[in-house]
Amino acid sequence: MNSPKVRTVLGALALLAAGGAGWGCQDDGPTFGTLQVSVATTGADLDLDADGYVLTVDNESPRTVNPVGVVRLDNVATGSHTISLSGFAANCAVLDGDSRTVTVREGAVAEVTFMAACAANVGSLQVTTVTTGPDVDGDGYRLYFADTGLDVAFDVNDTVRIPGIRSGEHLVRLDGLAPNCSVTGANPRTVSASFGVATEVTFQVVCVPNVGSLRVIITTTGADIDPDGYTLPRPEGVSMPEPLVIGANDTLIVAGFPVGEHTLHLGDVAANCAITQTNMPVNVQFGDTTDVAIVVACAATAITGWIRVSVVTTGVDFDTAGFYTVSVDDECWGGEPCPLAHGAVRATGSVTLSDLPSGAHNVSLRDVSRNCSVVAVP
Repeated sequence: MNSPKVRTVLGALALLAAGGAGWGCQDDGPTFGTLQVSVATTGADLDLDADGYVLTVDNESPRTVNPVGVVRLDNVATGSHTISLSGFAANCAVLDGDSRTVTVREGAVAEVTFMAACAANVGSLQVTTVTTGPDVDGDGYRLYFADTGLDVAFDVNDTVRIPGIRSGEHLVRLDGLAPNCSVTGANPRTVSASFGVATEVTFQVVCVPNVGSLRVIITTTGADIDPDGYTLPRPEGVSMPEPLVIGANDTLIVAGFPVGEHTLHLGDVAANCAITQTNMPVNVQFGDTTDVAIVVACAATAITGWIRVSVVTTGVDFDTAGFYTVSVDDECWGGEPCPLAHGAVRATGSVTLSDLPSGAHNVSLRDVSRNCSVVAVP
C-alpha cells in the first residue's frame, strides 16, 4: 500500500499528464471561401447608369460594380454575409430587393445575382409663352433645341408640354419673333430636364408698336407751280391727321407708319401739273425711316387761241381809206390796262388775231368814217 505522500505525487503526475495532453491540441483559426456577385441590367445602353452601382458586403468599404458585370471576392470568411446593391440612377431600380443574405462555405464559391432594369432616362419640359404689348407677333414662335435640333411651334400666349427630353442640360432658344418683339431675360437659355419630372420654363415676350417712319420728299419743276402745294391723304390703317399738307418743294416726315407695304397718293395736284417720278408703293420697316421721292412737273397755264374778225360794209360813200382797225382788249375787264392786239381789215373782209390768252376779250372796230356806224352781228 502506498503512503499518502506517494498517492499525492501520483495524483500530481496524473494531472500533469492530463494537462500535457490538452496542450498538445492546435486550433486552426477561421476558414475562408469565395463570394461571386453578378449584376445584370436591362435597358438601352444610353439609359444605363453611367457611374455604375455601389456594392457593399456587410459593413465593409463599398465597391463600384458596372451595370452589367461580375465582382469576385476571395478570402471571404465562412459564414453568413449580407450583400447590398445601391447607388442607382433615378431611372434605374433593382428587382426583387437590393439586399441578399448568403452563406460562404470553406473552399467553395457562393454566388449572388442582382437583376436591375433602367427605363428611358427622359423627362419633359412644360414651356409657357407670355406676350404683352400692342402689336403681338401674328404667327407665333418656335422653340429650338441647339443640341438635338428639335423645333416646336408656340402661339404668342401658350403652354406646351414637350415629352421625351433626355435628362440633363439643354440649350434652348425662342425663335421666330417679329422685329418689334423681344424676350425678357436670357435667350437662348439653359434648361435642365430630370427623369420623370415636368420642368417648367417660361418665356416673357414684350412687343412694342410695330411702326416705322416715312420721309416724303417733293420736288416740283416747270412753270406755274402750284403755290399751295399738295396734300397727302391718309392711307388705310395709318394713324395720322388727314390730310397732311406738303409744299411743292418740301420734305415731310410722318412717324408711326405701320410696318408693311403702303401706296401713297399725292392729292390736290393742279391741272397743269403731273407726277412724273415716284418710288411708290413703299415698304416700311420696323424702326426705320423709309424715303419716298416724288417729282412733279408743271406746265405753263397761259393757253392761247385766236379770234377771226369779219367786216361787211354796206351803203354809199364808203370810207375812202378802205380799211378799218380791229382792236382786242383796249382795256381788260375791270378797267385794268392790257397789251393791245390789233390788225387792219378791209371794208369788206376779215382778219385773224392769234396768240390771245384764253378767256373773254373785248373786240372793237376803229378808224371808221363819221358817216359810217358799226353794227355788231352776233
